[in-house]
Amino acid sequence: TTVDIVFIKSTDGGNSFTQPIKLNDGNEPNGRFHRIAVSGSNVFVAWQDLACCPSGVDSDIFFAVSTNGGTTFSNPLNVSNNPGTLSNSPSIAASSTNVYIAWSDCEPNGTNCKLLYTKSTNAGTSFANPVTLSGPPSSLPDIKAFNDKVYIVYGQLHSVNNVDIRDVFLQK
Repeated sequence: TTVDIVFIKSTDGGNSFTQPIKLNDGNEPNGRFHRIAVSGSNVFVAWQDLACCPSGVDSDIFFAVSTNGGTTFSNPLNVSNNPGTLSNSPSIAASSTNVYIAWSDCEPNGTNCKLLYTKSTNAGTSFANPVTLSGPPSSLPDIKAFNDKVYIVYGQLHSVNNVDIRDVFLQK
């Protein structure tokens, strides 16, 4: 089964929409957890794409940008690019031409997830090498940006006296 990531837009208050533009490519794309951010005429989209490989399921976080209000998009760019892991739950934010993406990077069975982050200062033409913001088990990041400030909130699980405690953290 293929799952496409498509983009549509309305320029008349939602009364009509454009034809869908497919953002993910490949013979058998399997896109999930798509997220969108807009800054000026730039439209930024991030998503998780699953692939089946000989060693099991692999997934990465992909990104595409439109610099003309969603009329056309760039080819997808793999921003996580971490083979053998399950990269999931992307979150994206933008301010001016800065783009920020956070996601969880897990072992292939979905455990021991850590939180990763990358940024682009050139409207998504290129991204910095991802950095780890928190160790396992971290999950479900949400990222927001305002001017030069970036905020990331995420969940983390730890045990106290054999009781699982779920905390929410904020990094700025």
